[in-house]
Amino acid sequence: VGVAAETAASGALVDLVTVGVFELPKVGTDDVAVGAALYHRASDNLVTTTASGNTKVGVAVAAAPNPSGTVKVRLNGTF
Repeated sequence: VGVAAETAASGALVDLVTVGVFELPKVGTDDVAVGAALYHRASDNLVTTTASGNTKVGVAVAAAPNPSGTVKVRLNGTF
């Protein structure tokens, strides 16, 4: 899992950044605490605190209360 390094057309090859801190869209109703594990939910491409059925992407580096649309995530390429 990573963040596109540049804009690309759908289906085109793109370089991914797999480490660093990024502000990503999240499930608005999730109440995220600093240090919480975060997961990618493929069904809508949002970050969530729900582990079941989702892919771990990193941890929250800032709180993101309910309701909010984004969270700052430290990606870790080893997940």
